[in-house]
Amino acid sequence: SARGLPMAVVEEVEDEDEHASESDASEADAAGDEVPDAEAAAAAAVAEATAGGDAASCKESELDKGKNEYNKGNYEEALKAWKHSMMSVKYILDKGLYKEKPEQLQEVHSMELKLSVNMAQGYLKTGDWNKAIEFADRALARDAKNLKALYRKASALLSLLNFSEAIAVLEALLEVEPKNAAAITMLAEAKRSAVVGERQAKKMSQK
Repeated sequence: SARGLPMAVVEEVEDEDEHASESDASEADAAGDEVPDAEAAAAAAVAEATAGGDAASCKESELDKGKNEYNKGNYEEALKAWKHSMMSVKYILDKGLYKEKPEQLQEVHSMELKLSVNMAQGYLKTGDWNKAIEFADRALARDAKNLKALYRKASALLSLLNFSEAIAVLEALLEVEPKNAAAITMLAEAKRSAVVGERQAKKMSQK
């Protein structure tokens, strides 16, 4: 559960698939008032590691900036802000800065998960389906049952007309949350599209 983990890692961007998980959304709402300065902590860790960097220069959280830009429809700017935050996360993980501090490391992993989920959504908006899949997969590497990551991966696969894989991802999502209405609807769409695609392929092969 995301509850209890620092939400400053980045609030998950809610959009077309905001109902993909009612429980997930309620957790985000419940934790919405908890905004410890995790981005500043990440920047401070990077600054400390690079000896002389100025964490205070990160006065405006790139995480908040990304969400604000996304909500204004500036998806490229949102992605740019989230990429900046992801660089801090990658640096911390690559350098093993919190190797001996499991609680802080968990916060960084949580940050990476939420950034990945957000970036998958951002790339769906910009029509970069392969990038959306890449970041959904990155989120799923941290949490294989993350409903938003599964839903966004399936959306991208459907856009790429990769119906069989989209169906598999949606079936995995429904194993986690069987009554997920958005996933049920998309699964039916994917199955219809797969049948149509097969018929068209047969017609082409008979010509």
